[in-house]
Amino acid sequence: MENTVKTILISQVPIPYKKTGSWTTMYGYYIEHFKHKIDYIVCDENHTDNKSVQYQHLRGVSVLDKIQNKFIKGKRYNNYFEALDKIIEPNTKYIIQIVDNKGVVNPLHQFLSKKHNRSNFCVQYFYHGFILNFKNNEGAQFFKSIDELFLLTKQAQLELNKVYGETGLKIRYLHNGVNSEVFKTIAYSEKIELRQHNHINTDELVFLWCSQDRPKKGLDIALAAFDKVHTKYSKTKLLVVGVNKVIEQSGVEVIGKVPNKDLPKYYQMADVFLFTTLCEEGFGLVLAEALKCGCYCIASNFGGVPEVLNFGKYGVLINEPFKVDKWVIEMENAVSEFEAKGENPYLKDLPKNSYNLEDWCKQMNVFIDEASIKLHNS
Repeated sequence: MENTVKTILISQVPIPYKKTGSWTTMYGYYIEHFKHKIDYIVCDENHTDNKSVQYQHLRGVSVLDKIQNKFIKGKRYNNYFEALDKIIEPNTKYIIQIVDNKGVVNPLHQFLSKKHNRSNFCVQYFYHGFILNFKNNEGAQFFKSIDELFLLTKQAQLELNKVYGETGLKIRYLHNGVNSEVFKTIAYSEKIELRQHNHINTDELVFLWCSQDRPKKGLDIALAAFDKVHTKYSKTKLLVVGVNKVIEQSGVEVIGKVPNKDLPKYYQMADVFLFTTLCEEGFGLVLAEALKCGCYCIASNFGGVPEVLNFGKYGVLINEPFKVDKWVIEMENAVSEFEAKGENPYLKDLPKNSYNLEDWCKQMNVFIDEASIKLHNS
């Protein structure tokens, strides 16, 4: 009988996933709105399972499991492998996709090698950070345990080659995708209407910061820089999205945590987006969302971020983002640009379909098709 090839996604969370997330949002869209090529999803039970894919739900982790996981190496992922065994059939080859779950990789390789014919599987690992970090010599085993590695940017691939040299892997990149039907520029009249509806002065220059409240996201930098800018330019405002703490600072309004579906209006109301990350981000999905909504973007020149801004063609990059004054200079430049021209000068250089989620879905299908052909012919 001729071998068939099927695709399995191993996920740490249910897909579709109703909470905010980057890769979960993209896979959710891919499963729900696109002619996808995922046959099975291994994940926790979800009450909104999608009918276009078959689910193999993970059994719950018992107290005994937790004890064994602590003392017996490799036991932690047994429920994943039990689920896989319920899927894997004779005369079938499989593409197995893993996203960011680095710990499952080596145990999965051992499981497939011991219980099955490892050559019947193509393990695709998608990494959403910038550089993979390993303890001791774990990296060599990790690279041997997967067949294809997908990174978010070309910069990440260059850094990986610099750190680890030749891995023997097929390494490619796949930018994050943003729903262009939702995250998009709007007419000036609509922007004014949005601001009026949300009690934001229409004559203010609005800065926006959107992230989680963690030190590495740089909120303190944004607040300190805005304080200096606001002292000089009183008709400025800073919206802070993603945090719930009280911030008593002139010109600052804390919006709090916002569901993903409500985010576009804040980008669309804003003029300038501040991406003050102090770490090497893999991509910066909120930065891409802000770009697509027409924001003048100012961002840290770290990790994969410069590639998202096309190395300065789509926005401003800060080379020393730990220094508040560097942000002040560029924020004041933004104020001057809007006072002089009344618009974002970088917007004209941004292609309309940049970082389009539909393109992400199409490329995902291409990668699955290529792996399927290779497995089929092996």
